[in-house]
Amino acid sequence: MREKEILIVHKVDQSHYNALRTYYMYRRKTERTKLMVIILLASLLLLVLSETAFGFPFFKLIGLTGVGVMAIMYSWISIDARRLEKYAQDIVNRKQELTLTSEGLSAKWKGLKVEEKYSWSELDYVYEDDFYFFLFLDRYSVIIISKIELKDPIGKEVRKLFESHVKLVSDITGYRYNI
Repeated sequence: MREKEILIVHKVDQSHYNALRTYYMYRRKTERTKLMVIILLASLLLLVLSETAFGFPFFKLIGLTGVGVMAIMYSWISIDARRLEKYAQDIVNRKQELTLTSEGLSAKWKGLKVEEKYSWSELDYVYEDDFYFFLFLDRYSVIIISKIELKDPIGKEVRKLFESHVKLVSDITGYRYNI
């Protein structure tokens, strides 16, 4: 049985790309983010303690080293996330037209005169949060679907389609915009 086609048309804004970048930098690998927070807090604690009567001389050195390690980790993650920008420059502020079927999806962007077609097996995974679906074609190629543009029955159909055809990583808190 062939499922019906679902057509999603919306403009990809800079805010959509910013949400993707935030996911890519901080939520894609939560253990890394937690480690960075722990290193930062421990470093700050050691730096504060190094200035008190209870501090040992090596606290300051360890604290500064921790801050340096944090800066290096953040820079490395930022450089990796900047690779998304090459893709985003082409599609931000353009109208995106997606057609989802049981076989896969096709995407067109106004002004690019290119239509991309993908089968479901070509997608690595789909990440879902309260506001977006991010369809990862590979590490740096992503199609963004804003949930705000989806009406309730279509949004549920889209989610079911993703669940049945591709790995869906869901991070939903239940927050909804009041429209």
